[in-house]
Amino acid sequence: MMLVRLLDQAVEVVTQEGSTRWFAAEENDPATAITDAPWPDELRNQDGQTIRQWIAQRTEGRSESAAVTIGSMDCYLLSADMLATDAGSSYEQLKFACEDVLPIDAEQIEVAQSTTATHRTLVAIDTSRAEPLVDLLEQNGIPVMTVTPDSMLVLQQIIACRPVPKSCHLIMPSPSFSGGLTGELFTLKSGRPVQWRLLPSGDHPWIESLPDTLADDDSALPVVQLHAPEGTASLPAIPGATQLQFDVSGVLNDAMLQIRSHRPWFDLRRGVLARHDRLRNVRFPLRCFALSTLIALALIAASVWFKTSQLQQQSDVAYQAMRQEFKRTFPGQRVPEAIVKRMRSEQRRALGQRADVSQVEIPTSAMPILLRLLESMPDGVSFAIESLRIRESEFVADLRLDDYADATAIADAWVSEGFRIQPPSSARITRQQVRTRFEGNFAP
Repeated sequence: MMLVRLLDQAVEVVTQEGSTRWFAAEENDPATAITDAPWPDELRNQDGQTIRQWIAQRTEGRSESAAVTIGSMDCYLLSADMLATDAGSSYEQLKFACEDVLPIDAEQIEVAQSTTATHRTLVAIDTSRAEPLVDLLEQNGIPVMTVTPDSMLVLQQIIACRPVPKSCHLIMPSPSFSGGLTGELFTLKSGRPVQWRLLPSGDHPWIESLPDTLADDDSALPVVQLHAPEGTASLPAIPGATQLQFDVSGVLNDAMLQIRSHRPWFDLRRGVLARHDRLRNVRFPLRCFALSTLIALALIAASVWFKTSQLQQQSDVAYQAMRQEFKRTFPGQRVPEAIVKRMRSEQRRALGQRADVSQVEIPTSAMPILLRLLESMPDGVSFAIESLRIRESEFVADLRLDDYADATAIADAWVSEGFRIQPPSSARITRQQVRTRFEGNFAP
């Protein structure tokens, strides 16, 4: 993971091995800005190496990602009351709302917002400077994880690791490559910035007017001032402000290591800054779908486990009941493992050894029913029996007859003899014969 800082007049790459800086001027003259220069080909470090060459060497044989940060001079912080939009505005509506208050076309604006219970703030940038840098990294195989304001990333890391009040005025030193040291003034509410100002560099005349400036905002908030380590350039101490030591290099390294797990407050990698990421627009719904699928699978697994445990518990109760019943029925015998099979075997044996046969139903003989069917056949009807099945008092007979009328005559004759006959079904099999099925039972 590397941190690529697009600063006011330079580009700095921070890695775990250290940092390297490129300037957009011959002989590394920091007075010439990057703006409108044909970079990155014109960006060179102290050794004359271009940033493109350095990235090509860096990516040989290794896979690395990057986070791009934008310098304070290229960022704008907007509050919700400055825009004619509400919290439910779409992404495109926010961009056009920013166009009304910023000197940037909506097509070149990228915007991200941070919302708390009481405040909604937005950060906007001009993508014309950041776009070539993001393209350079992506084209050389370095995926860009996020694009965020440099000072906001530092501030987020400081709040996470330092005892900074959730609501306060915080002054952070910021180096100016044109010479001198400037500062940045943040107003924090509920642990998030609601105002952001770049203080003028030089002899620090703003220090004298700072109390009046803070009084216009909220004089009751405490003032916290960050100081660089001793031996380095630092802003004069603000009277009455709480002093906190911080090392910007250490903070940047910590932020670089934790940027994967700690999402930046303002992520500006959208639109043209994310055109190399084809899944950018659908990654969030895909993650939601995957999460919902995992939750559904977990619920299904839990329900299956719960139902299985219930059935197992019922099975154990039934098994124990069978064991007790076996001991009661067959005293002195060892309870077998296959108790269900043994119980069924004993039941069949007991049924076959009953001494009292008066309670056993005697099957009905088929012969009397057959004789009665044949004796009750009407005279003058010619028939042939194809099949006849008799079980207990029920019968099914398939007869071959000469005419459909013969089926009616036979059914009437059998009904008169005490049979219950269902309506017969007939089908012609030849021009002279039909096949008729009779179903019924004997009901004297």
